[in-house]
Amino acid sequence: MSSVRQSVAQGSEPLGRVRVSSSVLFFGRVAARNAQADEAVQYVLELIPSHHEDMALIEQLEQLLEAAGKKARTELGRNSGASAAIDAELNKLEGVLASSAAHSKKVRIAWGQTRSARNLCAAGC
Repeated sequence: MSSVRQSVAQGSEPLGRVRVSSSVLFFGRVAARNAQADEAVQYVLELIPSHHEDMALIEQLEQLLEAAGKKARTELGRNSGASAAIDAELNKLEGVLASSAAHSKKVRIAWGQTRSARNLCAAGC
């Protein structure tokens, strides 16, 4: 039995060395992956401040656009109100001019009739 034990012990030595080298290889790869992960995390952490700056800029732009939109809507409302007031005044003027034109026409007709009557009187009254 001692020879069996000795031969098993001799046969298991290379297996032990293979296990040790496999473990060393495995843990070396794990360490390399951990280093890559740490580099990736560090890279992302370095990007965060500029990302925050970009987001702050975007928020400022959104606020400026919202304020400009409010101002534009206010001015449009004012212009619409002014436009309505101008239209109302123009309608009043057109009414006055139309009645004035009708009155002028009546005056011209009356004047023409008066002149015709004078001409008739002058000719033979």
